[in-house]
Amino acid sequence: MASEIEVRVAGRGVVRGDTVEGGEETKATCAACGRESDAVASIAKVFACADCLRERLEAMSVARFRLRADGQSGPLPWGKVSG
Repeated sequence: MASEIEVRVAGRGVVRGDTVEGGEETKATCAACGRESDAVASIAKVFACADCLRERLEAMSVARFRLRADGQSGPLPWGKVSG
């Protein structure tokens, strides 16, 4: 079973599943880029900001497109790619 998602909101607190814990001292530091953010979400025991998560989701979509089952490769189509 997957672990509960934890979201840390800087200066506000932590939400873990159904549990909400307020806390002005809460930090939201991204492990991927190292920057302080307004909020970070957990992936395993590592936290990432929305920009880093979005970048990785886009990379996954591009990889799926480039490694299509039909074996065709080529330039990326115009616009967003979703898989």
